[in-house]
Amino acid sequence: MYEALLVDLDGVVTRTAAVHAAAWKRLFDEFLGRHAERTAVGFEPFDIDRYRTYVDGRPRYAGVESFLASRGIELPYGTPEDSADRETICGLGNRKNLYFRQHLRENGVGVYDDAVALVRSAREQGPGSRGSGWPWSRRARTAGPCWRLRDWPACSRNG
Repeated sequence: MYEALLVDLDGVVTRTAAVHAAAWKRLFDEFLGRHAERTAVGFEPFDIDRYRTYVDGRPRYAGVESFLASRGIELPYGTPEDSADRETICGLGNRKNLYFRQHLRENGVGVYDDAVALVRSAREQGPGSRGSGWPWSRRARTAGPCWRLRDWPACSRNG
């Protein structure tokens, strides 16, 4: 019997892919504009169609490195504690995160109704239910912090 269900919210329950893409575009366009002013390289904006190639699915700092490398731009790595105004890999990654969070605060984020319904169904059936059709996993017990189904917040389209 299991008492927990692990659910990835980002892009699975919540519709965040477009928010992430917009935050990356804002970050890179601002950076590339400043970079073009300092160098002889012309400004070429971040092409949102390249989002999946360079940043989607990667850890944030790896996404920064990947995209900048595609443009032949090298920056110091810095540290995860770098402020968002530092022009380091970590500083830029932290700035992207600020843009992402700003969007969430100002606009919220939608949810995938089917995913919410699935989680609610599991909650209603309760822990240990084997007839729910969920892909229960023994690894869930050791996967780290997770919400118990009974603690799942009430979800709505507006947050």
